Amino acid sequence: MNEYRRGAVLGLTIAETFIILTFLLLIAMLGLIQRDEPLPEDSTPNSPQVWIPPEEIEALVNAAKDAREAAEEAEQARVAAEGERDQAHKEAEDARKAAEKAEQARVAAEGERDQAREEAEDAREAAEKAEQAPVAAEGERDQAREEAEDAR
Repeated sequence: MNEYRRGAVLGLTIAETFIILTFLLLIAMLGLIQRDEPLPEDSTPNSPQVWIPPEEIEALVNAAKDAREAAEEAEQARVAAEGERDQAHKEAEDARKAAEKAEQARVAAEGERDQAREEAEDAREAAEKAEQAPVAAEGERDQAREEAEDAR
């Protein structure tokens, strides 16, 4: 029996050693194959691969709501600012038209003032002539009396 044990490794025969090595290789190959296979997917699409605590999810949802509200407020502020800008443009246009009307009224008033001055000057000249008329009339009367006395 000594001859039979001659090819022994660690107290096992060569055949036993090869059988053990074959099973070890099969187990190693099975581990490699299972490691390379993809994991079965969940039934829900786009399921997260990383677990996020509910507190963080709630914080993210609240932050999204706050951002949406801030965007809505910004849009309302933009609309209000555009309304105020349009109102300011309208008021500026109204002020420009009022300034034009005031300038036209000033020019008309200056024309009326100049006309009134001319009429006042004409009235003054007429008053001077009227003051001179009695003196001239007295002179003509005196001359007519003299001519009448001379004619008698």
